[in-house]
Amino acid sequence: MKIKPPVIAIAVILIILQLSGCRSKKEPVTPPKPLPSPFQGVFDARELELRKGINGGTFRRADLEHVDTFNPITTRSKAVYSFSQLIYESLFKIDPFTGFPIPWIVKNYRITNDGFSILMELDRNKRFSDGSPLTARDVLFSFQEIYLNPELNSKKPDALKLRNKIIQIEMIDTYTIKINLPVPFRPIFSTLAEFPIFPQHILGPILSRKGIEWFNSEFGNVNTELKEIVGSGPYMIDEYKKSEYISLKPNPYYIEPNPTQSESSNSDSKNPEEIKIPYLEKIIFYIGMDRDTQRLKFQIGELDFYDISEEDISSGDIKTLIQNEKEGGYTIYTAGYTLNGNHFLVLNQNPNSIKGEKLRIFRDVRFRKALSMLIDRNKLIDEVFKGYGYADLSPERSPSPYHIKITPVGYHPEEARTLLHEIGLKDSDGDGFLNLPSGENFTFTILTNKDNPFRMEMANLISRKLRENGLNVDYEGIDYDLLVTKLLDTFEWETVIIGIEGTVEPNNYSPVWESSGSLHLWYPYQESPSTEWEQRLDEIFALGRTTFDTGEALKYYREYQKIVAEYLPVINLVIPARLYGFRDDFSNIIPSGVSYNEIGLIPYIFKKISTKIDKK
Repeated sequence: MKIKPPVIAIAVILIILQLSGCRSKKEPVTPPKPLPSPFQGVFDARELELRKGINGGTFRRADLEHVDTFNPITTRSKAVYSFSQLIYESLFKIDPFTGFPIPWIVKNYRITNDGFSILMELDRNKRFSDGSPLTARDVLFSFQEIYLNPELNSKKPDALKLRNKIIQIEMIDTYTIKINLPVPFRPIFSTLAEFPIFPQHILGPILSRKGIEWFNSEFGNVNTELKEIVGSGPYMIDEYKKSEYISLKPNPYYIEPNPTQSESSNSDSKNPEEIKIPYLEKIIFYIGMDRDTQRLKFQIGELDFYDISEEDISSGDIKTLIQNEKEGGYTIYTAGYTLNGNHFLVLNQNPNSIKGEKLRIFRDVRFRKALSMLIDRNKLIDEVFKGYGYADLSPERSPSPYHIKITPVGYHPEEARTLLHEIGLKDSDGDGFLNLPSGENFTFTILTNKDNPFRMEMANLISRKLRENGLNVDYEGIDYDLLVTKLLDTFEWETVIIGIEGTVEPNNYSPVWESSGSLHLWYPYQESPSTEWEQRLDEIFALGRTTFDTGEALKYYREYQKIVAEYLPVINLVIPARLYGFRDDFSNIIPSGVSYNEIGLIPYIFKKISTKIDKK
């Protein structure tokens, strides 16, 4: 009987198709030194240090398509959820520069009971925007009354289940909690960063009267009184005009020691002792502005941020943006690899779907290596992505602290043909195409979603190169939903070009890499690993998520990346570049790609006195 993917797996695939001992609150690490920017006219600032700023100034952006709710748990909008992280905070935070989870509401923590328990001391300086202290009661309330309520209208709490058991949270005293885990689980810190802490003194009485259904349907809706939207984050909602804009102002009770800023003399502040993060006095999010209007308003100085899309690249608008940088008073920055969808080729190795000689060929790593050598990635980057992309065989992305770059060998048709001949593929009938060892014709079709012009163009270029080198390959674009059905349900496919969203935590995509996983696309739901390298991947992910030693985890996940690059169950094609535009009026612009549209940078950005920028 075929096993259906669990609900959480389906949610992930819909996205696709597109420290032991006592720890104290750590500073976000100085941003890592990046690769040199390969793009002319694009500035790479990731190696810069944060500077002391000055309070004041307004920052304008327009990347909210719509606002369905201000509830960060029930919203279906990634943009709204990310925006809400300026208002609410979690026990841990993903460092916007390094990608590692760091204590945030938590001040210190200690791993006990052989990794089954974590004792956490809360930061006593944390206050909600109404001045009330944030205590263990608020943490307990948020988890017990909201996240662990079975009637909550959200799949997010599924992440709090480990081996089908829910984590348990105890209140030890006013500022101490203990988390009990069903199994030692290193990514728990990244998981906790996804769950904001709500004020019990505001939401508790309402929940007692109206129940969780109120939280599901009424809390945070666009008609909610702003006084109910109270968090401990650096900002609070100042004004909301439906379908037009949201403006934020600083939380007057927000206290951060600001460990991220450089202690150098580089500062635009005359009185650094009076400086308080967040720096910006107001942030305006315009709602529902179309891309053309956003781009125009950014260029003429009416917006301070512009998220450069794939459409800007394909249309050539990126060239205009770069050419007008100096005149427009803005800079285009690279944040390295995108954490949005990438593009890879995967072969169906499922014996329940592909049979006979074709299955043997698809499961032979030499065939997959030959295919990789016949893909001219430089051509794909130049012609399809206009130069704004990267070639890398690693399944991780550069914003992840676990990423290692693995450069493909490049386009080598002679070496590829040698490998194809080694596995018995020869032109035995003289028609110019390679035949199976039995002499039968060898053909296959590359499927992709036809609504993605980048993938359609890549499928065309790749199939053309493969045909030039003797492989009888066609490509076909089909509806997105049909592609998902074939890929996950009926398994009626041979090869597919598709993508997966990136993540800074490798374990988030363990269902892709573990042999029993529902998203193990090339051969899912294996009862036992079908190859030694898949068995090793199973072991690595089990070890990587149960060690609390970051060094050990780095070692394990580097090995997994090398295994994927060696055996090529998925063949990376292009990782698009992540590009942003910021006005030169602002400092501390250090895009890293870690947080959605660089929301994580906002508390550290300030309006500077001088707008001169060194773009050497």
